[in-house]
Amino acid sequence: MIVFWVKVVPPAVFAARGLAAIQCVETVSPKGLRILSASIAGYSPAILFFPFRINKPGVTWRMGVARKIEHVYTYGEYLQWNDDERWELYEGVPVLMSPAPTPRHQGISMALAGFLAGKISSKSKGRVFAAPFYVRLPESNEADEDILTVVQPDVLITCDKSKLDRHGLRGAPDVVFEILSASTGSRDIGIKRDIYEKHGVREYWILDPVTKTAMLYTLCDGTYDKATVYTVEEGPPLKLFPEILLPLSEIFYDDDLPE
Repeated sequence: MIVFWVKVVPPAVFAARGLAAIQCVETVSPKGLRILSASIAGYSPAILFFPFRINKPGVTWRMGVARKIEHVYTYGEYLQWNDDERWELYEGVPVLMSPAPTPRHQGISMALAGFLAGKISSKSKGRVFAAPFYVRLPESNEADEDILTVVQPDVLITCDKSKLDRHGLRGAPDVVFEILSASTGSRDIGIKRDIYEKHGVREYWILDPVTKTAMLYTLCDGTYDKATVYTVEEGPPLKLFPEILLPLSEIFYDDDLPE
């Protein structure tokens, strides 16, 4: 059996959501790699397929799905799919996105995108986009059809208009926001964090509607610093635009919307 696994955030973040590690397993892969994994109560197995770094001190690891990938897909093949489902590609692995967002998720997304558009787009500092919006993340200068990673952030900011084309964005956004949900949370705080770090997203914000917190990863010398967590009472600044404070109390205001 081939084990695929990903890195997740420190246990304190799970504790804030009422979760706890219930099982730790040490496994040796067919290539002799030592893998330390933990099952997390309250999360179903995530659709996370490919390996990242292992055994980094102070990092918690969580096992993903044990599955062998028989084919690596490209963006060129991705464009040929004819169904109405929404997909992302993680290093050539297709991942089916969740069904339509919940009312609360959509309310947060619209409030956030509307606020940012008023503060950023209107002053020509950059452009703000919200899902569905495709971001292709090339490894270097390969042709579009050979790109292996395509994501759809909930909300993003790009300051480089030359990256925009009719298909969306080619290259890393400057700022990405993901809104946690039961079906996508483990991806957002695991594999997508590493994807955004690898491709140079300067700020990665994770908004949690349950705890009403915002977690920020800031890129420094190609690696994300330790996450900073902000509560709803705070108005954290964007690192790229320090004069813009995120009004978390307004962004999270729709408590009565279904999750």
